[in-house]
Amino acid sequence: MRRIGAFFAGLLLFTLLAVGAFAAEGRYRDQLEGVEKQIYDSLLENLENREESFTCTFEPAVRYEDEKQAQTQMQSATFRAYEAFYRDHPEIFWVSKNGGISVSPQMAVLADGCTLTSIQLTTKFNDSGNIGQKQQQLEAAVSSLLAQATGSDYERLCFIHDALTENCAYDMQAKSSPAQNPDAYEAYGALVNGSAVCEGYSKAMKLLCDRMGIPCVLVGGNAGGEAHMWNYVQLDGAYYLLDATFDDPVGGSPTRDYFLKGSATVSDHKPGGGFLQGFNSNFTDPSLSEQDYQPGASSSSSGGTGDSSAQPRSCRVRYSASHGGSYEVSFGGSIGPVDNGQLIESGTIVSVRALPKDGYELEEIRVEMGDREITEKQRSEIYFKVTEDCKITVSFRIR
Repeated sequence: MRRIGAFFAGLLLFTLLAVGAFAAEGRYRDQLEGVEKQIYDSLLENLENREESFTCTFEPAVRYEDEKQAQTQMQSATFRAYEAFYRDHPEIFWVSKNGGISVSPQMAVLADGCTLTSIQLTTKFNDSGNIGQKQQQLEAAVSSLLAQATGSDYERLCFIHDALTENCAYDMQAKSSPAQNPDAYEAYGALVNGSAVCEGYSKAMKLLCDRMGIPCVLVGGNAGGEAHMWNYVQLDGAYYLLDATFDDPVGGSPTRDYFLKGSATVSDHKPGGGFLQGFNSNFTDPSLSEQDYQPGASSSSSGGTGDSSAQPRSCRVRYSASHGGSYEVSFGGSIGPVDNGQLIESGTIVSVRALPKDGYELEEIRVEMGDREITEKQRSEIYFKVTEDCKITVSFRIR
């Protein structure tokens, strides 16, 4: 069996400058609170825009009893925000794990305590001169796989799992010297270079599932006696274990031994602890189904329950005009556009891509679908599964 890659061990360094429950969509941001979410959103916005140093301003400012309490609680908040960001966004592959993130709280020290107004965050990027080119390569690899992944959610998962294990090899050299091989710890290494350790396999699987609208999370812990990373994937309302690394044995043919397994049949994977060295984020991972996934036991197209032979119902997709830019609504596999008012089968994956005019930027992508609402304010393209009639709205604002 393939040996396990070195586990992510990020280190956040702090300097103090005194100046006076698990979410249904699988996002760890939803387990954050208040200040933690503000830090998370600042990390996402700035790192996505490749800013190596930036300020996160708190609105309103945060009050603490003294500097020691401020430093301790801000350290915990930043650790949790950074780990949630790391778990949720495998598409951002250029943040160096060796440099860590330095955080300098800016606060006013008063007689009755102190007020924290902002923090300065600084990090380092890997191969910063080639990030744009690598992004294009990664997006091309993802789009190619999604165009070939058709059918039900189960069939799509089968395809991307098999494609990943057949076209990626475990990188033994990267396991021994991670600092010299950062790409192997990212989805980029697995999908573009075809060489990765467990983190790269797991991030690639999450990235592909994210784009297909299938809930998927990164899970860290111990497997086979070593630190390891794998995935939990949701089908038909339940989560199952998926470990592409273990299904791609060194010197052997790919298998499905760890594909959509339940807790009763997988005893060697022990989740636990956080992703940051010396810090327990206390995040809650999804609970696994006890039994393995059984294809055909329920409707895998719509994510619901009932007779798998039932015909999928039709859903109407509508979208409105937009000022400051345009947007494209397409089938998730890049097989063509979805016309305004078109009827499509429930369970179909649809993508929305925002195209702002010069001088404008994305404000929000909003999808209203029954009693459910999907919003995105950071990424210019989203994928979602149509389960009911839906209305899509995209808004832009002046830069």
